[in-house]
Amino acid sequence: MPKTQLKKLVVEKFRALNNVEVEFGDHITVICGKNGTSKSSILGIAAQIFSFEKDYLKGLARSFRQIAGGLFKSQYSEHFRISDEFDQPGSMTVNIELHDGYTDQSATAKLELMKRGKSPRPVVRNNSTVEKGENTSRNFTHPVIFLSLKRLYPTADRDYKVIDFDYLNNHKPQFIGLVNELLNRQSSLATGTEGTISSAVAHGDNYDQESVSAGEDNAGQIILALMSFRKLKEEYADYKGGLLLIDEADAGLFPTAQVNLLKILDRECKDLDLQVVMTSHSPTLIEYAYQQSQQYRRKYKTIYLSNTFGGVQVMQDWSWAQISADINTRTVAAGADEKLPKVNVYFEDKEA
Repeated sequence: MPKTQLKKLVVEKFRALNNVEVEFGDHITVICGKNGTSKSSILGIAAQIFSFEKDYLKGLARSFRQIAGGLFKSQYSEHFRISDEFDQPGSMTVNIELHDGYTDQSATAKLELMKRGKSPRPVVRNNSTVEKGENTSRNFTHPVIFLSLKRLYPTADRDYKVIDFDYLNNHKPQFIGLVNELLNRQSSLATGTEGTISSAVAHGDNYDQESVSAGEDNAGQIILALMSFRKLKEEYADYKGGLLLIDEADAGLFPTAQVNLLKILDRECKDLDLQVVMTSHSPTLIEYAYQQSQQYRRKYKTIYLSNTFGGVQVMQDWSWAQISADINTRTVAAGADEKLPKVNVYFEDKEA
């Protein structure tokens, strides 16, 4: 069955990114780097390419929803905070390459910042799958869930209440099982909530959703997103896969849980034809993803962005030692048995 997959973004210009190429893995792509290297901007660009409200080939509207009721499409205001001074029309140009599952062909387009209403917003242009004579300024059809940093809004400050999500109620054992696998625990209950953020958490019988940790809440939202794609696959006969974007995927998760997350995502990507793109600063998560990318080069990609040498660059084929040294701002350690080249040292005078 053909599926839609994002292949490559070539960012000609946008904020700190200039002539930067990002290639995506078939399953999992981890985008990492120090602060200010535009990791989240790449997630936002990927989210902005797709929409899922209409089947353009059949001319039919779609009304599929996530478990908590959200659309499989986020608004551009959730991806970017537009600067009136610096984000002017024409300041973004991104070339898009993907495989379109609905036409089963390679496709291209551009994403540009254009004036729409009072402020600029990103617009897809030159969509190569559009029939001649039709408007080529439309998004590609593909379901997307974007888990932004908004999901980390402190639980103590949220306005929320308990709610029953039908699909979750009918699949609680699966939800609880996945959360337990992720967090290495034995929770027995699950509760859905809505309000500031729609979410779900797994917990024990000696506490409830009012006292879960930030990591438990993050785990619940990620698992809820995965199960939302499962729900869509069950309901939508023309399902062509999906795209899950997670900003700071490791937030609140202890090291073993971070590795467990990648293992669960890898399995679910196979079963649900998903692509997952995430950002992370975690050495544990990045190292595991890097090791997987060396063994499974098509499935996994580790994209390391560095501004150490000037403008932001994608550091191709960097070893884990190089990535670790750069993200920790230290030189690469030399082994005890390594012979380093001699260096001549010159002094101004004998006293020096």
